[in-house]
Amino acid sequence: MPPARPEAMATPSADGAAAAASYLISLYPYVYATGDLTEWNSLSGPTCTFCSSTRDGAAEVHSEGRRIEGGAFTIESAEGIELDAGRWYSATIIGLESASVEYDSQGAVIDETPGGRHEVTIALSIAAGEWVVDGVEIRQAQ
Repeated sequence: MPPARPEAMATPSADGAAAAASYLISLYPYVYATGDLTEWNSLSGPTCTFCSSTRDGAAEVHSEGRRIEGGAFTIESAEGIELDAGRWYSATIIGLESASVEYDSQGAVIDETPGGRHEVTIALSIAAGEWVVDGVEIRQAQ
């Protein structure tokens, strides 16, 4: 079952943008762990290359019988900015990603990622009352 959508996502505001960005980040390990792209696709805009590469990566992992465990993201702070009221927003998330392990179809470890502290900036818009992720930039945080 995917993470629950935050109630604040219902509001087209800076707080709503922060909630939508936080939700996207919480979905990231979920889509890799399960292959369920329903919620991911509902947020992903056509211009978001991070969104499409995540979708493709998760689909590939699951089509080949692999699985990924870990990678949860603990959010330390989430701040939204209203760029054009009711239309364009930005959100910055800072948090800690836990380590993850990728297994092949036989259960052998094929990759390990140590995780780390990241700053994620997300460009969002509102379309037909729904949040759309237009772009994502991830940097290592101090």
